[in-house]
Amino acid sequence: MRICILTKGEPYGWTRHYIAAFRSSGHEVIVVGPNISDDTLRSFQLEHLDAAASRTDVESELDPSIKLVEVLPTRWQPNLIVAISMAGTPLCPSFAGIACPRVYLSIDTWQSPRDYLDALHYDLVFAAQKSFVPRLSAMGAGNVEWLPLAFNPEQHFPVEMEPRADVSFTGTISLPIHQQRMELIQRLQREVKFIGKTALFGPTMCALCCAGKLTFNHSAVNDVNMRIFEALGMGCATLTNSQAEENGLFDLFNNGEHLVAYSDEEDLIRQTRRYLADDDLRQRIKKAARAIALEHHTYGHRADYIVDSVQRLMARTTRSSEIEESPLAAALPLGVNTVSVVGAGLDNASWRGIRSPHRVVIGDAERADAIVVSALGAPTAAVPEMIERSARKLRDGETLLLVARPQELEALDLQIDALALRRWLVPFGLVLRLALLADEVVPGERVALLAACKRSTTLSQVIDDTFRTLPENCQQVRNGIDAWQVANTPEL
Repeated sequence: MRICILTKGEPYGWTRHYIAAFRSSGHEVIVVGPNISDDTLRSFQLEHLDAAASRTDVESELDPSIKLVEVLPTRWQPNLIVAISMAGTPLCPSFAGIACPRVYLSIDTWQSPRDYLDALHYDLVFAAQKSFVPRLSAMGAGNVEWLPLAFNPEQHFPVEMEPRADVSFTGTISLPIHQQRMELIQRLQREVKFIGKTALFGPTMCALCCAGKLTFNHSAVNDVNMRIFEALGMGCATLTNSQAEENGLFDLFNNGEHLVAYSDEEDLIRQTRRYLADDDLRQRIKKAARAIALEHHTYGHRADYIVDSVQRLMARTTRSSEIEESPLAAALPLGVNTVSVVGAGLDNASWRGIRSPHRVVIGDAERADAIVVSALGAPTAAVPEMIERSARKLRDGETLLLVARPQELEALDLQIDALALRRWLVPFGLVLRLALLADEVVPGERVALLAACKRSTTLSQVIDDTFRTLPENCQQVRNGIDAWQVANTPEL
């Protein structure tokens, strides 16, 4: 399979592991996106890492002004597009001319509000943290699932050695986000023999983690973070905070069998002393941790699941071998079963392509997962009522597609302007996904296609909901998000 991965080239996060996993599975992969700058690496104190080894194959920005088909190699058409979010990098180029499924991986959703907007342009959305599945759905993303992080067996492996300390740690301790982590580390340093270092990767990280009888983790934002999977993959007996339960920690691992969970500072010390005193129990946990990680939680498992999920979604639609999609089909997400067409003028419209729905009903359908509202020839005053009535029938993440002539939009005081259209759609509980002019829908005419997703919340509300559950020391991040929203999406 030819897979185009959209992401930011960086040498320290999850993107390189996903890329390696897809390539190891035998797929032909081209990575497109911007690359991290040397200045950014220095600001993270990561200038020692080999940034060149993780550079994208095609360096390009990925905002809506970029046509992806024009930056890909000539005559190279992907079978699948996988966007992997990283540090708020825009991942929403124009996909015109590329008829294949699109997948979006939202990783650090809590601090990347852009994910909620970019995810609207994809057929399948995977959230790395379980609590963000309903949040992404409520903001209009379709086909959202939980797909946890993982570990890379080539990079995270056991190192046989005599322990040099009671507890080991590697990771970031940057403030203020990791204030609680820092306080717990300071307590461990007072209570037991502790070794730790920041900014370690690969074999060096494995050696340090395995140098402790136990290894320490703290999820600053209650997430099932990378280190949990990596530490288990290294065969470490891992201490981690139980607050990650809200994101599925105990759906994946059993407390006391695969890892050791602590509830607060005093419980951390109790659990540490208990497991330091019981070598046999500690060894059983190490063995079980490595086994479950290898069996279920590699990036190879995640890459295979993504491909399988796409194939299942495609099986729900009318399959087509045509590369070229009709404009109406291209404006729909993959996997739409039934389209209801409300209004006149589209009785003989073409729906060819991989996004072709299984069934098109002219008129109201008892149940449809996409509704096309045709304003062609409709009285201007009737169009908002048609949209409102149709939007009420949709569930979060489902699509409403408005078809109108440019002059019919003008009669509504609208034009193809993303900001104006977003504002206009807000009262209907819709968020704009696509706006374009197309020539093939009505013979001899150019019409506007406005695709919008049903949502039950706003970006401000979902951000409020997220930070309501996070520690107060995350407020600095919240301030930055608020500033970004004011500058970029005040209407949402």
